[in-house]
Amino acid sequence: MKMLGSIGGFARAVKARMRTWSRLTKVLVLVAPIVALVAVLGIVSMTGLSGSDALASWVAKDGTTHKITRAEAYLSMGEMKERMLQDKAYQKNHLDNMLFQRLQAMEAIDAKLHESPDYIKRTNEHVTNNMLIPEFLQIMFPRKDLKFSLEARKTRIILIKRDLFNRISEPDPNRFARMADIQKTITNQERLKQEMERLEKATITRQTKKTDAELAAHETNIRATAEAVLAEVKKPGADFAAIAKEKSGHPSASEGGWVGYVLPRSRSHSPQVMAAIARLKKGETTGYINTQDGYVIAKVEDIVEVTHKNLGEYYTDEAKVNFARNEAWFAAVWAFIERTIADQSGKTVFVYRDRLTSANTNDIVYEVKHPKVNIRITRGDILKKLENIPPPRRSTFGIVDGMADPAKYTADELWNFFEWEMSFSILKLGAWLEGIVETETFQTKLRDASYAVLASMLSDKRRESATVTDDEVTAQYDKARASYVRRLPGGVTQQMTLDEAREQIRNELRNKKINDSFHNWKKELFTRYQAKIHEDRFEVVKKPEPPKPKGNDQAQPKNGARQQDDAKKNSPK
Repeated sequence: MKMLGSIGGFARAVKARMRTWSRLTKVLVLVAPIVALVAVLGIVSMTGLSGSDALASWVAKDGTTHKITRAEAYLSMGEMKERMLQDKAYQKNHLDNMLFQRLQAMEAIDAKLHESPDYIKRTNEHVTNNMLIPEFLQIMFPRKDLKFSLEARKTRIILIKRDLFNRISEPDPNRFARMADIQKTITNQERLKQEMERLEKATITRQTKKTDAELAAHETNIRATAEAVLAEVKKPGADFAAIAKEKSGHPSASEGGWVGYVLPRSRSHSPQVMAAIARLKKGETTGYINTQDGYVIAKVEDIVEVTHKNLGEYYTDEAKVNFARNEAWFAAVWAFIERTIADQSGKTVFVYRDRLTSANTNDIVYEVKHPKVNIRITRGDILKKLENIPPPRRSTFGIVDGMADPAKYTADELWNFFEWEMSFSILKLGAWLEGIVETETFQTKLRDASYAVLASMLSDKRRESATVTDDEVTAQYDKARASYVRRLPGGVTQQMTLDEAREQIRNELRNKKINDSFHNWKKELFTRYQAKIHEDRFEVVKKPEPPKPKGNDQAQPKNGARQQDDAKKNSPK
């Protein structure tokens, strides 16, 4: 790989650290190849850089000068870059923190923390869990500049709604109190009489959950209704829109069930509805589909090609265009996932869908066998994950009865959830297959991840060393006894005893010791490594000013003052 080819350059640039990093590389290559890349790249990029491009620099113990380049600094700013470039103070603070982290990493290497299993584990976990997928999505599917061409289905739906509650109307228990209040405030007798009559008849609606017998009867009823409606819409010449207006319980009923141009994998509808819609051709209608909300019948009136260029033709306002663009992004990502599974099936990806309903929870339902991504999921793993999801949220995955035991879910319901779980590992695999790990951007972030882990390991040790003795706690209590009080209702305060305040005081003193320690440590490292931040090389990009109003509006005073002046001038007086 490209990154490993940099070892020679690193050795020439930092001869004094050659043995240390050689040992580090051997350990990491054996245990976690990703981390080896982080480690090797980490020092290579610190040397051989042009001085004018360096925003910060320091001198190592062997006399080698290291730098933080403008590109590195800007990349690390992330989404805050635009804001930071407007103010030198923000930039200085950011460079200050970056520089402190780099110096901590140098100290960690001297302490041989890079040789510990903890470093290997923490860095590998960070890269695998926090970097691969976000970087892959950002590079392959940039939201702002995403180019796409997708089939959108012009769709209408009918919902035969499921209702789990009975609604009982009863007199409002607060009506008498409200009647007494208005008698004090309303002086007009006619109006008072009207309000009193209205409040006398006021009611509230109370919900009670249907009994099991009521639910069973309700389910039979709505299923029979769905069957009858389906038969009606499938009659030759049937007007789907008119039937939707009359029979649907969906918010779109008033518009004849019109839900717009539905893109693949749309999150506006349940997964089972989307799967059924995706199979339809122009003019076709689904059967009735069981969802958490009830039974859905959908019809596709047309199929059009929607691209990043013609969104405005099919979505009527800016909000809908932006929503459609987000849906398109989601669809594009899923298209990649499906394509990767198809291409890698039987090679690196193995899916055993028929085992999702197996009686044996140890049966493997999914495997990825790749040198950098190795995953195995059993049926038991899927059921455990589902059990940890709150029942109301399970409907997101197309599960009709979230309260039911996951072991009793249908194969399709389990697949909808399993597909989501599978997607994360496929995206990680995609990052390797598409060469994302070898891009310059990813390499830079790999290096920063290595710095961050090394710095945090050294910082953790310093925090652990900050201890507070009982004598220090007692001395602080005697010194500031009045500040350790308990606040009671009514604004009353009560003095805390030493034992009651002990833990609070210990935490306060410990935090102060840690802050003081880090402040002094930072000053010491900056002095020892001759660290500098080159503020004269900062660039400041001023925020563009909003356009000024043109013509007469430019001088228009607030609150209509100009109109008042004009009125005075034109007055007969």
